[in-house]
Amino acid sequence: MHTSYNNSKQFLAKYKEEVRDAIPNELPKEVNCFLDFVLENLFDDSLSVAEALQRCNIKSKNFSSRFSLYAGATPKQFILEHRTNAAQHLLLESRLTIAQISILTGFSSHSAFSKAFKNSTGG
Repeated sequence: MHTSYNNSKQFLAKYKEEVRDAIPNELPKEVNCFLDFVLENLFDDSLSVAEALQRCNIKSKNFSSRFSLYAGATPKQFILEHRTNAAQHLLLESRLTIAQISILTGFSSHSAFSKAFKNSTGG
């Protein structure tokens, strides 16, 4: 069954909850803050790793590797992976256009979406 725009928005909200639920609760304070901020803003095209670090007052230069221990990816990879996973679902399950899906999942342009999607699927 193909979903509508409103159902797609509901799917994205649920997706973020499921991602958060899959990550252990016992995290260092800075990792937890970063994750919460990123997931809250995951599908916002203005989200940046730098902004999340600033919001959580993280100064550590080795944060990326520390984050990877808990999330299984660097911060940038984490964001792209979850945006493309959600986009892939919407491509399969909705009647939305690629342009609509790229906007809904936080990509700043159709070309940014295409590049990320090709990199994530190996195509």
